[in-house]
Formats: sequence, structure tokens, C-alpha cells
Amino acid sequence: MAYLHYLSGLLLYALISPAYAEVFRYKDANGNPLFTDQPRDETARPVEIRQSLNSLPTITSVARPTEPPPKRQPLYAWLRITHPLQNETLRDNTGNVEVFLESEPALQPGHTYVLWLDGKPGDAQQTPPFLLHNLDRGSHRLTAEIVDSQGNSLTRSLTVTIHIKRMSLSQRKLARPCRSPEYGIRPECPMQDKPEEE
Repeated sequence: MAYLHYLSGLLLYALISPAYAEVFRYKDANGNPLFTDQPRDETARPVEIRQSLNSLPTITSVARPTEPPPKRQPLYAWLRITHPLQNETLRDNTGNVEVFLESEPALQPGHTYVLWLDGKPGDAQQTPPFLLHNLDRGSHRLTAEIVDSQGNSLTRSLTVTIHIKRMSLSQRKLARPCRSPEYGIRPECPMQDKPEEE
């Protein structure tokens, strides 16, 4: 073990000692300057070395003020639902609604529209109108979105709230009374309401 310490110390000395060796300068017979670590005669003069040859000068970089990256312009200036209008009441007993959209600029290649109904995305398509079927009575929220081919959202419209009015079963029954053969067929004419025949 002591041998290893001795060997590592010797190796360290061998590596460090050239860095601390003296350098001498003298002139040969032709007057040319020569440099050596062992002087040949008394005319050799020691040379003062100011910086180690093994190290490079430290370069300090001057920090330049960084400009913020340029703002990326949005691909679309706007997207909006043009029909139905905000807070519009629609009367349709089937609960079907057509939704029309506009964007500026027009839809770009590889992009699609997605219509959200009550916070849930519907199918993507490239041309309006969107057809919604059998919506329940009451209020519903519509939001349009444009997505790229990876499904990343590019822009969204404002949310539009619509109100669906559908006749209740009792209102249908009042508007068109049930006839005997219609019981059990029309939803507003259940079999238990069929009067007994005399």
C-alpha cells in the first residue's frame, strides 16, 4: 500500500515539475536567441514567465441584452358561431339544431373545426354546418374550436348559450288528441291512458 502512495507521489511530481522548471535564454555563435531549461554557459539569462503555458487565458463573455423572441402571430384573427345567436330560443320538437361558423381567415389546409356541446367535444369536420340531433329541452352551451392535424387547439370561439323549447308530451296530447289506434304508438299516448271501450 505504501508503494502505491510512493508511486502516485512520484507521478504527481513528474507531471508538476515541468511546469515549474526555469527557462534560460542565450545566443548561439550566429547571434540567434535560443531557449533551454539547462544553461550552457554563464551568458544564459533566466526568462521570467508570466503565465503558465499549460493554461489558457480566461475569456469573460459580456452579457448582451437579450430580446424577447418575436411574438408568434395567431393563425386566425377570430372564430365565431354565427347561428344560432347568443341566448336564442329555438322551438323544435325534434331537438335538431344547425350550427354555422365563420373564421378569419378561412380554414387552412390540415385544420378542422370541432364543435363542443355542453363541454364535450363533437366530431371534427372541415365545413359547417354542424347538425345536432335530438337535443333535450333546456339550455345548452356551444363552443367552436379550430385544431391542427395533431389535435392541438389553435383558436376558440366565445361560448354561445341556446335554449331549446320542445313540446312536452302533455302539450302534444292537447295539440293533437290521441285516437284509439294511436295508443301505445305515440309517446304521448301510453296504453295505460287508453280509455276502455264500451
